[in-house]
Amino acid sequence: MKENLHFELSVFMDVEFSMRVPENADYGYWLMLAERFLKLGQQIEIHCWNEEQEAMRGLEDLLQKQQESQYAVFSGEVTPELMHLLMKAYLNSDGGFKWFSIFLSSDETTISTFEHWATEFFVPDISKETELYIRKIMPAETNFHLYEDEF
Repeated sequence: MKENLHFELSVFMDVEFSMRVPENADYGYWLMLAERFLKLGQQIEIHCWNEEQEAMRGLEDLLQKQQESQYAVFSGEVTPELMHLLMKAYLNSDGGFKWFSIFLSSDETTISTFEHWATEFFVPDISKETELYIRKIMPAETNFHLYEDEF
């Protein structure tokens, strides 16, 4: 049976949760997760709310854009230029994570998801080594849920 890991931060700067920013606005874990998972993905999909114009800048040059009613979906291949953008320009002008959701896949199989402005994550079919690595790099207040997939 495959094991899947869902994990999410539980302590935020904004008690209203209108914008999920980690305590102390520390996204150091993002860089370590991105470094590990971006090289595994071949395809990427990034969702941005319509009002997040700053988040969309740069993506439009690297990915295909599909406009939905309340958000935009950017999709395409993971390239070195895109990896650079995601790892070097991931904060908006307010110091928060730019993108609402990021989905990585390879051969139409999900590799990982990074959601709610990089505060909630999912890794299917996770190895023990990767699980331990994630538990080590995430903030202490992270909630982890490891479960078996019946398929």
